[in-house]
Amino acid sequence: MPEFPGIPTFAEAGYPKVRASNDFGISIRSDTPAPIKAKLEEAYRNAVRRPEIVQRLTDIGLIVVGTSSAEFARVLAEDAARYTEVIRVANVKLE
Repeated sequence: MPEFPGIPTFAEAGYPKVRASNDFGISIRSDTPAPIKAKLEEAYRNAVRRPEIVQRLTDIGLIVVGTSSAEFARVLAEDAARYTEVIRVANVKLE
C-alpha cells in the first residue's frame, strides 16, 4: 500500500500464500439474463471508478480495483478454497 511504503507485503515477509483483502461486490440471481448481468456489471464498475467514489474509498484505506464479475467470482472461489484448508489444518470448530 502506498500509505505504508516501509512495511513489507506478506510475500516479502516470507508468507507468499497469505492474501489479505476486503472484497466488495454485488450479487444477483444466477438466472438473471445475460444482457441484464452485463448492464449491471458495467454500471457497478463505472460507479466505483468515479473520481469522487475512488477518493472516498481511498480515504478510508481501500484500494479500488473494479474487476469483472468473472474475476470477482474467481477470487471468491480461491478464497473459499484457501480458507477451507486453513480451517481444516487449524482444526477450527464452531461453538
